[in-house]
Parts: sequence; structure tokens; C-alpha cells
Amino acid sequence: MNKKPTTPLLKNIAACFDWLDEDDLIPKEPLIEAPPSPVFTLDGRKIVSFSSNNYLGMSRRPEVINAARNALSKFTMGTCESRKLGGNIALLEALEARIASFKGEEAAMIFATGLLANVATIPGLIDAEWYCNKFYGKDWSKEPGTIFSDSLNHRSIQMGIKLSHANVVKYHHADMDHLEQELASCKSNNKLIVSDGVFSMDGDLAPLPELTTLANRYQATVMIDDAHGTGVFGENGRGVAEHFGVEKDISIHMGTLSKAVGAMGGFVATDRKVIDFLKSTASGYRFTSSLPAEQAAGIICAIDIMENEPQLRDKLWQNVTFLLNGLNDLDIPFNYQWSPIIPLHLGSAHKAYRAEKLLLDRAISCIAVVPPLVANNCSRLRITVNSTHTQEQIEQLLAGLIVAEREIGFSQPGNSQQTWEEFSKRSPSYITKT
Repeated sequence: MNKKPTTPLLKNIAACFDWLDEDDLIPKEPLIEAPPSPVFTLDGRKIVSFSSNNYLGMSRRPEVINAARNALSKFTMGTCESRKLGGNIALLEALEARIASFKGEEAAMIFATGLLANVATIPGLIDAEWYCNKFYGKDWSKEPGTIFSDSLNHRSIQMGIKLSHANVVKYHHADMDHLEQELASCKSNNKLIVSDGVFSMDGDLAPLPELTTLANRYQATVMIDDAHGTGVFGENGRGVAEHFGVEKDISIHMGTLSKAVGAMGGFVATDRKVIDFLKSTASGYRFTSSLPAEQAAGIICAIDIMENEPQLRDKLWQNVTFLLNGLNDLDIPFNYQWSPIIPLHLGSAHKAYRAEKLLLDRAISCIAVVPPLVANNCSRLRITVNSTHTQEQIEQLLAGLIVAEREIGFSQPGNSQQTWEEFSKRSPSYITKT
């Protein structure tokens, strides 16, 4: 093994690691034999996972696996080049056409990961004039655009924003009054509002009806990251915009292929001219290889299944409803919201890790979410419900949570002003029918 030079930077990194490790703040990543189904094997024990984003169990569907296997045999392991420089096989364009059809848009483009989709797309959108001026000498407006970003947006959105040349306004989480104040005072001609559709650590939904109303009033473009909504929310599983009935008011639909779709990658769907422009300008598309063929084939198959088998979503919402009812019956505090992401707040990282361990002792995997994923003293257990969970497995989770509540105690999230009966009556019709 090569011995590295000793430098101040490397010493500093080692010191930071030692400090965190001594306080048990760098947990080891568990090594599992295979992804959850939702059961997996850990150290010879069968564990039920409530930490997987495989919401519809799509990654294990035999049809999806066979489609991927056949494409692997035909197209080999990878494209080995960016699509602009020779790696654009027809299967990738077929996938983009399938995604565009599913999202009801003219066109779509895919990326190797969801993170890369945001990192590439956000600066690609807001810096269009800068790009034409920088590389082709087109002397358009010198004024940078402005991005309005929810304060709890996913890290990948924040990364994309930092790479842009735009002015940035961070509005309070889901606070439409604050957003309107900032929009009203903005002098930029090009305004882009970016928000998660489902906020991944809390499971709450962006208030899209109010957000799109403001966007229309102030002539702002809206981009929604629907990573956790695609395939899950809405009568047809098209996402949070369908859930709220505002699909036509969203200009840029972003999503991932690694959650309900069960594969990997990210996408953006919008007007064809915007997609064609981004394919020429977005660094995260031009300077990297795309998805391998087996992923593309498996994803096309998965989307077909998602559209043709709505009972998968029905079963997911049945499971969510069963778990929420159980939490309510046990007086375990939780956010009153319809979502397969259910956070149980604990405060400190140490309490969250302790709760995770108590559940794991009872053959339940529910991962502690701690800084930097959330703010200091906002650690929690993050439960994710899948359609493949059985009622018995959810009851097993509830039994473990009783122990955690007794030994540690969960924190009141603070936004449950209404009664359970009032909350239950607000269930969307496609959830109520389950």
C-alpha cells in the first residue's frame, strides 16, 4: 500500500474523523446480501426493511429483470461514451419517449442519476443567455436570472443552484407568503422557482396550487423535483402535480428512476425545444456517459407495469393508511400527512441511533436520519412504506416502536393542530378508495 505524504489537510481530515467516530457519529454501513424485498439478510438474520424507496417493489419484478437481462446480452455493459460523442443508442431515446408519454410532456432527457439531473438542469435553464454569450458571443441581457428555492430542498437542488450564475433567494419552507414577498421585490426578468414535490426527509408535499398561482402572477417558471412522487402520487401515478391537478402549470418536471421505478437514473420532462437546448448545454449530459442499456430496458418495462397495474399504488396506500392508524392508536406522535415517508422525530442523533438499534434488535430496519441530512437536533427515524409490506410486518414495526417510545420517547412534530378525524376526512379520493 502506498504511503501518502503527511500534509496539514490530511491531518485535519483525520482529526475530524476521529472526533466524530469517538462520539459514535459515523455509523458503519450494514453489508446486506441483496436489496430488500422488503426482507433482507443481515449477519444471518432475516430483517424487514422500512428504509427502502422501492415503493412499488418494481426492482424485483421478473418482467423488469428479464427485460434488463435481454438488453444486457444485446447491448453489453455500458455505452462507454457520452451520447453526444457516440453513445446514443436507440434504446435511450425510446426510454426518453416513454418517460415523456408517462409525464404528458413533449420530450424528456435522462441522466445517470437523479442528483446529476438537478446538478445539470438547473444551471442549464437559468444560464441560457450566459451560455450563448460565453461560447458564441451572443450579446443578450447582462442581468442574471433569479432562482427561488425552498429552504428544505434536496441537496442535489442546492448543488445545481450553486453551479449557476443566478441570484438566489431561499424562501422559508412551504411559506407562500414569504415566496410572494420575494417574487414581488425581484427585478430579474428570468425567474425560476425550484421545489421538491415530496420533501424526502419529512414526507410533506410542496403546496403546488398556491406555488403555481404565484408563478403565474409573477411570470416565473416552475421546476418540481418529483423524485418521491413519481409513480406514487396521483390517480395515475404521474406524481404530485397530478395529485394537486396542476400538471399544466409545471414547466419542468424532474424525477428519479431509482425509487418507485426501482432502477437508477434521473430525468427531466418538458417542451421539446427546452430538452434539445439542455442536451446541447447541460454539462451533466454532455460530459458523461448515460444509463446502460439494461437499465433503460428495465425502466421502460417498469413504467408499463406502473401504468397497467394501479393496484400496486392501491396496496401502497392501504399500507400507509394501516400504519398511520396504528401510530394514532398507540399515541406515537407523527405528522398528519398522506405520504409513504413518515418521520418520527427524536431530536438528538444519539437518540435516533438508539431507536434504530432497538428496532434492529427486533428484526426491523428503520434508518436513523441525522446531520447533515437534517439540521442539528432534528434527527429522526424515517419510515418508508412499500406496497410489498404485509400487514404482519407493519404490526411488527409498530411493536418495535412501542418499545422505542417507552425507552426513548418521540418528539411531537408540532404541526398536528387538527384531530385525527379531521385529517382522515381530507384523504384524496384515490387514497380513500383503498
